Amino acid sequence: MKEFLLLCLFVACNTLLFSQGSFEKGYYIDTLNKRVDCFIQNKDWKDNPFNFKYKLTEDAKTKLATIVDVKEFSVEKEFKYVRGTVLIDRSSDAVDNYSNNPNPEYIKESQFFRVLVEGKATLYLYEDSEIKRFLYRYGTSEIEQLVYKAYVIPVNKIVKNYGFRKQILDNLISGNPVCPNVTIRQVQKIDYEKESLMDFFKKYNECQNTEFISFDDKNKRDLFNLNIRPGLSYGSMVFYSNGSIRDIETIDFGNKSTYRFGVEAEFFLPYNKNKWSILIEPNYHYFKSRRDVSDLGISGIAYFEIDYKSLEMPLGLRYYILLSENSRFFVNASISGDFSKGTVFNFGNSFGVDIRTRVDTSYGLGFRFKRLIMEARYQKKRLTDLDIPWHLDNEKLSVIISYSLF
Repeated sequence: MKEFLLLCLFVACNTLLFSQGSFEKGYYIDTLNKRVDCFIQNKDWKDNPFNFKYKLTEDAKTKLATIVDVKEFSVEKEFKYVRGTVLIDRSSDAVDNYSNNPNPEYIKESQFFRVLVEGKATLYLYEDSEIKRFLYRYGTSEIEQLVYKAYVIPVNKIVKNYGFRKQILDNLISGNPVCPNVTIRQVQKIDYEKESLMDFFKKYNECQNTEFISFDDKNKRDLFNLNIRPGLSYGSMVFYSNGSIRDIETIDFGNKSTYRFGVEAEFFLPYNKNKWSILIEPNYHYFKSRRDVSDLGISGIAYFEIDYKSLEMPLGLRYYILLSENSRFFVNASISGDFSKGTVFNFGNSFGVDIRTRVDTSYGLGFRFKRLIMEARYQKKRLTDLDIPWHLDNEKLSVIISYSLF
């Protein structure tokens, strides 16, 4: 049972290692301003890339292009990156590392900048593991960073430099026709956040009666799913005495098929094309069995009985392998706590003890088509009592069919 699932997991994980993202129709412009139509590997980068892979045709060999070779690359309606050499403020965004200097600490860098809104006024994003910066360009001017910085003053108070608002007022509003939906008061309310800045740049381009394109579609993506998850579990329970009972090493309670039911909250991480998600799935399951041991001649014990009821609360991580717009494979791994109130292990008519479960792990693989999901999951847990040197091992394979409500 478990060997088959672990083999499938091994194959799936190897597939993941070599599955880097789909190639989609796009183009790049080289340093000689030559446009090359090609198929670009869309990795939905969280951090701005320094290079990308592409194919000249769908069946061609994969090639690598770098920031040295390319001025611009794009996949239509998905993303666009433009190369620029810009002064970037490298002040730390970490609260513990805020400086006392209210002014940006610039370093001149050449980077690919992601286009968020492109028009007469264009908004860009640069992000890496340490900082997140927004930039802009008006008309044919050079790309320039929008200034924002949090810093600490001597009384240990955090103060913020909202210089980007003055940049917008000086360079976009002043000297340009004023329109009703772009006012000084609105500029003063803009936050240094993607949604706030994108909303402003869209309104501004509309105000100027110019065409514009919004490349960022993450707000339209499904970032949360609530899944109803009934299923069938096939599991075993084995008692190990660890010397606590004379003449008994193990007692096998056999295999049982039981129903399980759960509700899964799935939170997608907003990058890498929604391939990663975090899972929380409270679910209920049970296992009840009895084993007659009177023939062993143990005084006072005629049978062993397990009555196991459990509410699990697993926390997990899932990775999807995209097949098409509507279908995908996935693998996931979880750790879970177990609330097994009322669970009893009876030593015949002698006595019974409440048992508890240690933190356990589970592994699953499955397939999703639109809202319908099917998963096979392997789980092993250990049940014990702190006062007696014995334990029970519960292994189970579950087949779960779920439907996404939204």
